[in-house]
Amino acid sequence: MSTGSNGWPADIAIALVFLLLSAPAHAGSVQALLKAKDCLVCHDNGKDRIGPSFRHIAMSFAGFQNARFMLIDIIHTGTGPGSGDISYHWGSARMPPEDVRVPVDDAEAGKMVDYILGLK
Repeated sequence: MSTGSNGWPADIAIALVFLLLSAPAHAGSVQALLKAKDCLVCHDNGKDRIGPSFRHIAMSFAGFQNARFMLIDIIHTGTGPGSGDISYHWGSARMPPEDVRVPVDDAEAGKMVDYILGLK
Protein backbone atom coordinates (compact mmCIF):
# COMPACT_ATOMS: atom_id res chain seq x y z
CA MET A 1 0.00 0.00 0.00
CA SER A 2 1.49 3.32 -1.03
CA THR A 3 1.26 6.37 1.18
CA GLY A 4 1.02 10.01 0.31
CA SER A 5 3.25 12.79 1.68
CA ASN A 6 0.96 13.10 4.71
CA GLY A 7 1.47 9.43 5.64
CA TRP A 8 -2.09 8.41 4.76
CA PRO A 9 -2.64 5.55 2.34
CA ALA A 10 -3.02 7.08 -1.12
CA ASP A 11 -6.42 5.49 -1.76
CA ILE A 12 -7.85 6.93 1.47
CA ALA A 13 -6.47 10.38 0.66
CA ILE A 14 -8.01 10.23 -2.81
CA ALA A 15 -11.35 9.10 -1.37
CA LEU A 16 -11.35 11.96 1.17
CA VAL A 17 -10.63 14.52 -1.53
CA PHE A 18 -13.43 13.06 -3.68
CA LEU A 19 -15.90 13.22 -0.77
CA LEU A 20 -14.98 16.80 0.07
CA LEU A 21 -15.36 17.91 -3.53
CA SER A 22 -18.58 16.01 -4.18
CA ALA A 23 -20.53 17.27 -1.12
CA PRO A 24 -21.32 20.69 -2.64
CA ALA A 25 -22.21 19.03 -5.93
CA HIS A 26 -24.59 16.67 -4.14
CA ALA A 27 -26.27 19.58 -2.36
CA GLY A 28 -26.53 21.35 -5.71
CA SER A 29 -28.11 18.33 -7.36
CA VAL A 30 -30.65 18.03 -4.55
CA GLN A 31 -31.43 21.75 -4.85
CA ALA A 32 -32.02 21.21 -8.57
CA LEU A 33 -34.29 18.25 -7.74
CA LEU A 34 -36.24 20.33 -5.19
CA LYS A 35 -36.67 23.03 -7.82
CA ALA A 36 -37.71 20.57 -10.54
CA LYS A 37 -40.35 19.04 -8.26
CA ASP A 38 -41.71 22.51 -7.36
CA CYS A 39 -40.83 22.13 -3.66
CA LEU A 40 -39.26 25.59 -3.67
CA VAL A 41 -42.60 27.17 -4.53
CA CYS A 42 -43.64 26.69 -0.88
CA HIS A 43 -40.40 25.89 0.96
CA ASP A 44 -36.99 27.53 1.43
CA ASN A 45 -33.82 26.26 3.11
CA GLY A 46 -33.84 28.71 5.99
CA LYS A 47 -37.00 30.82 5.85
CA ASP A 48 -40.61 29.76 6.45
CA ARG A 49 -42.81 30.63 3.48
CA ILE A 50 -46.15 29.05 2.53
CA GLY A 51 -44.71 25.88 4.07
CA PRO A 52 -42.04 25.55 6.73
CA SER A 53 -38.37 25.97 5.84
CA PHE A 54 -36.39 22.80 5.29
CA ARG A 55 -34.30 23.70 8.36
CA HIS A 56 -37.52 24.06 10.41
CA ILE A 57 -38.64 20.64 9.16
CA ALA A 58 -35.26 19.12 10.13
CA MET A 59 -35.46 20.60 13.63
CA SER A 60 -39.10 19.54 14.06
CA PHE A 61 -38.37 15.94 13.11
CA ALA A 62 -35.00 15.67 14.88
CA GLY A 63 -36.43 13.68 17.83
CA PHE A 64 -38.25 11.09 15.75
CA GLN A 65 -36.41 7.79 15.22
CA ASN A 66 -38.37 7.18 12.03
CA ALA A 67 -38.17 10.80 10.74
CA ARG A 68 -36.84 9.71 7.35
CA PHE A 69 -39.75 7.32 6.78
CA MET A 70 -42.27 9.89 8.04
CA LEU A 71 -41.00 12.62 5.73
CA ILE A 72 -40.85 10.35 2.69
CA ASP A 73 -44.46 9.42 3.44
CA ILE A 74 -45.42 13.12 3.67
CA ILE A 75 -43.74 13.79 0.31
CA HIS A 76 -45.84 11.02 -1.24
CA THR A 77 -49.19 11.64 0.47
CA GLY A 78 -49.15 15.35 1.31
CA THR A 79 -50.62 16.64 4.57
CA GLY A 80 -54.15 17.54 3.55
CA PRO A 81 -57.42 15.75 4.33
CA GLY A 82 -57.22 12.01 3.74
CA SER A 83 -53.45 11.83 4.05
CA GLY A 84 -53.45 9.91 7.33
CA ASP A 85 -52.46 10.88 10.84
CA ILE A 86 -50.44 14.07 10.67
CA SER A 87 -50.58 15.00 14.34
CA TYR A 88 -46.88 15.92 14.12
CA HIS A 89 -47.67 18.56 11.48
CA TRP A 90 -47.70 22.30 12.20
CA GLY A 91 -49.54 25.36 10.96
CA SER A 92 -52.64 25.69 8.84
CA ALA A 93 -51.04 25.34 5.38
CA ARG A 94 -51.28 21.82 4.03
CA MET A 95 -49.24 20.08 1.37
CA PRO A 96 -51.57 18.90 -1.41
CA PRO A 97 -51.76 15.21 -2.31
CA GLU A 98 -49.25 13.83 -4.76
CA ASP A 99 -51.78 13.50 -7.58
CA VAL A 100 -51.95 17.31 -7.91
CA ARG A 101 -48.19 17.86 -7.58
CA VAL A 102 -45.17 16.94 -9.68
CA PRO A 103 -44.58 13.20 -9.07
CA VAL A 104 -41.64 12.21 -6.85
CA ASP A 105 -40.36 8.62 -6.84
CA ASP A 106 -38.98 6.83 -3.77
CA ALA A 107 -35.32 7.44 -4.63
CA GLU A 108 -35.93 11.16 -5.21
CA ALA A 109 -37.92 11.47 -1.97
CA GLY A 110 -35.08 9.74 -0.10
CA LYS A 111 -32.50 12.17 -1.52
CA MET A 112 -34.68 15.13 -0.58
CA VAL A 113 -35.27 13.89 2.96
CA ASP A 114 -31.59 13.07 3.54
CA TYR A 115 -30.70 16.59 2.43
CA ILE A 116 -33.40 18.19 4.60
CA LEU A 117 -32.52 16.20 7.72
CA GLY A 118 -28.87 17.18 7.25
CA LEU A 119 -29.71 20.90 7.55
CA LYS A 120 -30.06 21.00 11.33
